This record gives sequence, C-alpha cells and structure tokens, in this order.
Amino acid sequence: MGVEDLGAARGDQWAGTDTGRLEAELFAEALALITIPYDRLVGLPERVERLARLAADHGFARIHALARLSEVNVLNRSRDIVTGVKITHEVLRWAAEVGDDLVTARAHALLATGLHRLGAWAESVRHAEAAVRLLDPSAPLQIQADHALILAMLTSCMPTSHVTTALFDRADELARRLGEPIMIVANLNNLAYARYEAGDIAGAAQAVAELRAVAASADLELNASVLDTVASVLLELGDADEAERLVERVLSGQAQLTDANAMATNLLTYAEIKRRAGELPAALEAAEEARRMGSSQPLPEIAAEAMRELAAVRAAMGDYRTAYRNMVRFQAEWEKVRTEQGEAAASVMKTLFEIEALRRDSLRYQELSERDPLTGLWNRRHLERRLPELLRAAGGRAEPVSIGLIDLDHFKQINDKYSHSAGDAVLRTVARILDQDTGPAVFAARLGGEEFLAVFLDSDERATLAACERLRRMIANHPWADQDVALPVTASVGVAVAVPGDTMSTLLRRADEHLYEAKRAGRNRVAGDTPAPRSPHLGDPYARRGG
Repeated sequence: MGVEDLGAARGDQWAGTDTGRLEAELFAEALALITIPYDRLVGLPERVERLARLAADHGFARIHALARLSEVNVLNRSRDIVTGVKITHEVLRWAAEVGDDLVTARAHALLATGLHRLGAWAESVRHAEAAVRLLDPSAPLQIQADHALILAMLTSCMPTSHVTTALFDRADELARRLGEPIMIVANLNNLAYARYEAGDIAGAAQAVAELRAVAASADLELNASVLDTVASVLLELGDADEAERLVERVLSGQAQLTDANAMATNLLTYAEIKRRAGELPAALEAAEEARRMGSSQPLPEIAAEAMRELAAVRAAMGDYRTAYRNMVRFQAEWEKVRTEQGEAAASVMKTLFEIEALRRDSLRYQELSERDPLTGLWNRRHLERRLPELLRAAGGRAEPVSIGLIDLDHFKQINDKYSHSAGDAVLRTVARILDQDTGPAVFAARLGGEEFLAVFLDSDERATLAACERLRRMIANHPWADQDVALPVTASVGVAVAVPGDTMSTLLRRADEHLYEAKRAGRNRVAGDTPAPRSPHLGDPYARRGG
C-alpha cells in the first residue's frame, strides 16, 4: 500500500500491519515532504497532517517530529513565522532529550529559513550552519541536499558576503546525486537571484539558462518564484517580451505557488516591465494590486515595496507630488516593518527608493524625492544617481572617489530605553554632524535605519580615514546627555577607496566588509585597508557594561 493510501487508515486498523514496513513507508513520506515544497504547496498541508497523525498513532516519534517540522516549512512559506518558531522549539526540546541529531539538524534548518524571512540574517546563517554541521554522512540525501541549499542561499544574502559558488556547487552536487531536478532548479534559481541582486547580470543569466535547461530535460514546469527570477533577469537583458510572457503565466494561475508572496512579487515585476515599456496605467494597476495584496495577507514587506514601485510609476507619469508622498509612505512603512521584525530586518532592504529621473522644471520635487524626510540628508536615491556619475567622471584620476560607511553602534538600545522619538532625535543630530563636519566630503547620505554614508572626492585612503576618524570622535564626544540620552552614542565606520573598474556596488561592498571588521574589533572605530590611527579609550562602551 502506498503512502497516499495510508491517509484513509487510522489507529487500530493498522494493529496487524508489519510495523517495520509501515515505519519505512512513513519515513519515506517524511523525506518526500522535504522536496515537494520546492515545487508546490497545493495539497501539502493535508499530507503533512496525515503523516503527523499516522506517526503519532503508531508511536513513531522521530517521524512525528519530522512531520511537525514539515508543518513548520508550510507555515514559514505561508509567512506565519511566529507559530512555526514555537513548534520548532518544541521539537528541538524533544530532540535534545532523546539525543536525535537528525531531527535537531532539521529543526535548525527550519529556524534558519524562518529567521531569514523575518530579516534576522546573521542569526539565520548561524542556524543554517548548524543544520549542515549536525548531519553525518549517513543522513538521507534529501536532508543533506536541502540543508546545503538553505546554507548557500542564506549565506549569499548576508550584506557583507560575496556571491561565491562553493556552497551552491555543494548543494548542486547533492541534489544531482539525489536525482531531484526540483532541487537542482531551486538551487540554480537562488544562485541566479543572488547574482542578480549583486548586479552580476551575466552570471545571473548563465544560472537562468542552466536552470531552464534542467527543467526542460526533466519536463518540469517552473513555479511562480522561479519564473519571477527568470523574468527579472530577462528584463535586465533586454528581453522584456519574454519576461512579460513568463510573469503573465503566474498572474493567470498557470504556475504553482511555493511561497505566500510569490503572486505579489510577480505583480511587482509586471509593474516594472510595464513601467519600463511606458505602459503606465497597466503598471499603476499592477502596483496597486500588489499593495492591496501585501496589506491584506498580510505581507508588510510587499506592501512597502509596492509603495516604492507606485512612486516610480507616478514619477514616470510626471505626478511628482504623489511620487514624493509615496516615497515618504514607503520609508515610513518600511521603518515599521523593520521595527516589527527586529533590528536585523534593516539589512533586508536592498534599496530605499528608485524613481525615474525627474526632469525639465521639476527640480524642486527631484530634490525633495532625494532627501531623507527625517534627517534632511540625501537618501539612497540621490546616492544611486550621484555616486556612479562621480566614479565615471573620476575614472582617470589617481585618487578618484572614497567613501565612509557609518553605522551607529547598539542603536536599538537607545530606541528601547528612551523611545523611538529619542532615537529619531539622535539620528537628526548625527545627520547635522555629518552635514556640517565631513570636511572634504562631496556629500553625506542616510542609507536607512542608523546607517549613513560620506562620499569623498580626490581624497586618498589616509585622508579619508582621518576625516572619518574625526567624525567618529565628534559623534562619540557629543553631549548626548543634553538630549536626555544617557547611553553612549558611538559609530563604527568602514572606509573604501575606488580602484579602476569599481562600480557603486563593489565599492559599497568593500566599505561594508570594513564596517563589519570595525564591529568585530569592538565597535566605535574606523576600519579600512590601512587601519585608522587608534585613539585613546577606543572601543565599545557597552562592552564594559557586559552588553
């Protein structure tokens, strides 16, 4: 009797059945439920519930635990993360009591994906690493491949990471040994998306071509999430017609959904396709529908991203007032998402705002759209327009462009102890320091949350390090107690100097790596290729408090 037939059976009906054979069949079903979600969610909750019931009825504790973790997988993909985390912790306690490393590893994998969806990237990678480390070579290939795939995906999403192929190659090797084209395609999709997000369109296109070939050879229909990735890459390659055709398959219900946000993300991609084609009413309608979907499900990050797209569409229509209002709403809604999901959710945001170039007699609204409403500094929109221009203009100079990426240390503690209003006041004060005292900087910008950037021209690393060290000291030495903030306010800074061939993305990535070095070294310091001169009492003031 197959596993599908087992669903009709209950309790004592199986009293005379070969227990060993039944356990083997149920364990096989538990492994199948690991791979199926990569292809579809239809019917999955019922299969999971059936497996959990049968395993409980027959006393198969390990299978019951794996079934409950399959339920967590469904909850994660449905964005009910909180419920999933509660179940996972219950399973982890059981696994710890009986010493089951396989179930423990599986629980860590599901915690990793749940935390990632909440925006807690660093913590998600820690659990993903544990999910791989706890498996021995005898573990089922389905679990080995899945955990390797999760680790590759989450590591590539870390703000300080480069998209390297080693982890993806390992996941690909295991998926091919398993002979599971669904997982091969899922891994290639994650690689394509990681490269796309990093600006490596050629690399993303290569991964897309390979995944389409795998799917074709296996007669596998691509699910909605994969089609969205493929369409996004094709759009960047100039094949808007094919990108639109693929997205329309999803919107017409011809593709399987594997995540609660898949339909909404395809709507946003469709809106971008239509906006770029100049079909603005269709773009507006799609973005509005994505916003409604994000608000009703709820998918708060989708609702916020929809506001960004609506702003871009309104700007393309010439309605700059509405575009600016949408930009402000986008920033407010995203800040709400970040607060609700935790401090780590700030790193989820890849871009703050993109609006079509505001031209002709719209200069006032262009500046408004490029200003951060809270601090008055330039925002990422301005940075994305100006920094590439500076890099191109300074391409032939010996000392072209350098940047200082500035992040306030332990900023969440200020919000938690003194309120978000006090935190906003600190951000405004830091902005004034940056705006008035960046010395040779061309401009300063707020990237989002507590992260700022200073851009320098014709400033070598030594001069940039010195300027950023001066800024660090001014922030640390400011009389914050006058603003009723008794906690120390300090900043860590990562410095990077442009070299030939640098893009905005590569320059920011190096500065982010140095920022991470400064954080690891104790915070309240400046890091670059050459260390900044150490100041007296340099270090993390919270460390002395045990925090």
